[in-house]
Amino acid sequence: MLCIYCNERQADAREHYLPQCLGRFQNFEPLLDRLCSDCNHGIGGELEREFCRRSPEAAIRSVSWIKGQTRGSKKNRKPARIYQPEKIAGKHLYLLAPDPDTGHHILWETGESPGTIREISQVVILDASDEPTQYIPIPVEITTKEGLVELFRSQRITGRIPKMLVIASRPDKERVKRLFSEIGVDVAMHQRKGGKIPGPQILSGQISPAYFRALAKIGFHYALRYIPTITGNEGTFRALREFIRYGQGQSEQFLTPCESVSGDDGPPGHVLTATAVPSSPVIVNMQFFVGCKTELQQWRVVLGQNPTALFINQTSAHFFAYTRENDGRLKGGEVVTLSVAG
Repeated sequence: MLCIYCNERQADAREHYLPQCLGRFQNFEPLLDRLCSDCNHGIGGELEREFCRRSPEAAIRSVSWIKGQTRGSKKNRKPARIYQPEKIAGKHLYLLAPDPDTGHHILWETGESPGTIREISQVVILDASDEPTQYIPIPVEITTKEGLVELFRSQRITGRIPKMLVIASRPDKERVKRLFSEIGVDVAMHQRKGGKIPGPQILSGQISPAYFRALAKIGFHYALRYIPTITGNEGTFRALREFIRYGQGQSEQFLTPCESVSGDDGPPGHVLTATAVPSSPVIVNMQFFVGCKTELQQWRVVLGQNPTALFINQTSAHFFAYTRENDGRLKGGEVVTLSVAG
């Protein structure tokens, strides 16, 4: 069979429809014979970066310290910094939580242990009453005064430097101090004690179009794995394929947010279901991190009209269960097949 996306190369890839950053699950059944290796690496690499590093699911993953896919040797591996950009204007999430010294919210990132946080190097712009009005993380790429000036310019801060609070993470204090010294600004370098996540926390940040394409890919490829009468290259799925591969079209054509699945007291994991009814659209519902005391919404993916002429109802449902390690981290457990009523 040829690849459903390029229709040129042999579909020889082993595709993980559930991103491996969410964990490695026992008896997971990948999607086979649908994508070529080039499309799998190209499409999957781009979209999963957004899903795994710049999304609400990425935030929950980082707080829970999911044991997932790793790249490179353990000695040389560097953690992804999802709460601060590595360069000026880089995309990232904001994790805001109270400052134990002032009571105001400041920027944090997840700590070395599950459920903990630590400060990041940042500039907090203050008003006349010392209330925060703007948060500016200091990217790790900035090593010169020109870079710091460009950072301020990108945040529309020019001319006289306003009142500010400069917080430097412990290993980063000397770099931040030197940068401000080079632009002739004498400010105290504050530090904050991290630890258990104080409340309330606020997650914010811009979600890119690639995130919605990643959601559509997960739902589409899950259905291809478990609805046997569809192959994915049917004409009815052409618009969805072009949305996933190129970003053509609007996410609202395929994705609808739904009410979250309730399950705070149950085991943590992800629930995916697919339904293919004759003369109706093929639909996939996805709820990530159910049972993790989160408020992530459920997503419904409408793939396109069911192309099969067979008058049969097809359903599939799976729970990707986590186990909790002694250190509090979540680790992929078993994939459990669920029964579907009706």
